[in-house]
Amino acid sequence: MKVSSFVHAVIFYNYEENSCYSNCSDYTQAIWATSSQVGCANNRCDNLQPGTTEPIYLMACLYTPAGNIPNMRPYEAGEVCSKCPEKYRYCLHKQCSETSVSSIVLPFGILIASVLTLHTLALMSVLV
Repeated sequence: MKVSSFVHAVIFYNYEENSCYSNCSDYTQAIWATSSQVGCANNRCDNLQPGTTEPIYLMACLYTPAGNIPNMRPYEAGEVCSKCPEKYRYCLHKQCSETSVSSIVLPFGILIASVLTLHTLALMSVLV
């Protein structure tokens, strides 16, 4: 699925009815409240379609814990960060967080502020 397709799926999901007007399962999984880890990979595949030289890019993601549980909403509506799990004591960019400043330490002591979450990644890709 193209990132732009994923991001635009938000318009197909109706929270009140907990329904999709089109396929939006990738979107609902990404915003699933209890999913806290994601790992994605992509691959360029050449010559998959006979008669075309254009490559096809495939992307797959694994979420833990998995979401998209039938007949359940991806999150509970309410005030931002009002129902964070106990170990997530901070609210950072409208997301429950274990620390007040989210950061990633890279090799050689480089510190990069990481305010990217599943939601902000989706929003940023709209701007690209």
